[in-house]
Amino acid sequence: MIGGIKHVVIHPGKDQEFLKLFGILKAEITKHEPGNVYYDLYRSRKDPLTYVVTERYRDEAAWKAHQNSAYGKTLFPQMRMKFAITTSATLRVFGAILFILCPIHSFSEQTTIDNLKPFRELVDHHEKYQIADLDRGITDLKSLQSDEIEKPYLLGMLYLIRAVAVSVKRGAKDHLKDADIQEDFRQSKANFDSVEAREPGYRYVYCKYAELYRYSLDEAGMRMLIHKLASNSSSVFVKECRAQIEDTGQLYASSGLLGEAKNIYAAIVNEWKPYPEYTLEALGDIEKALGHMDSAKEWWLRCVNEVQDRTRVQRCRDKLGSGSQS
Repeated sequence: MIGGIKHVVIHPGKDQEFLKLFGILKAEITKHEPGNVYYDLYRSRKDPLTYVVTERYRDEAAWKAHQNSAYGKTLFPQMRMKFAITTSATLRVFGAILFILCPIHSFSEQTTIDNLKPFRELVDHHEKYQIADLDRGITDLKSLQSDEIEKPYLLGMLYLIRAVAVSVKRGAKDHLKDADIQEDFRQSKANFDSVEAREPGYRYVYCKYAELYRYSLDEAGMRMLIHKLASNSSSVFVKECRAQIEDTGQLYASSGLLGEAKNIYAAIVNEWKPYPEYTLEALGDIEKALGHMDSAKEWWLRCVNEVQDRTRVQRCRDKLGSGSQS
């Protein structure tokens, strides 16, 4: 998946015009862009003219379709006349490092715990540091006397970052068998559990669980998280965490972990209402690859009967036809 985030400051007197144009644009995106996961706007609590725009797309093609849309070519220039962009970033989920490890903070949140600042820096900019820096960071943070909930949150992140960094460095497919990596995954989960017990949903720790379960191949944990995220789907953080879980299904399928991908997609279909339409076709494709043609046909038939996207429906219908002939 691919997404972006922009911090914008509206020119004085132009906020209502900007909001009107944004509303028109979002309506067009909802109507015409099935590959868009979300396109949301958040206003700063401290400065009513400062906003954050967040957007996410299922793939590069969906993002390019948005950029090249006819309504976008009309609305984008009009909107840009109303604001100045202060920061902007494009995020690709399957980059060289990890999407997860990009911090997800509440826009209005202010942190004043100075003794945790170096560890926050280490988490937020982990790509600049070496594994030895992560080792020292974990040791120092464990010894730090602090009752703040951010401490176990940061410690969980550092263990997770180190586990993935070490596995990437070793480059072995069976890295999960390594005792030190398994221990880092366990310590990461223990710290996240501590955070969740004290303040459920702190900094939307569920997104961190999603990444932890992805890289540790914890299928039971992933199914539990899918169930937990079945409600409140309008929240941007829920959308983000759901998108990460969907990414995991795609990653497993492309990596040959078909059984794991099937179980994730099936849980999504069963738990989330509405569920992403592509999952029905994907489940049929996975069942076919596993040699289960009867199950594949059942999923493709559901795709034909339940999906709104006509192109996808026709594709599922074609697969049903070819499956009957084989």
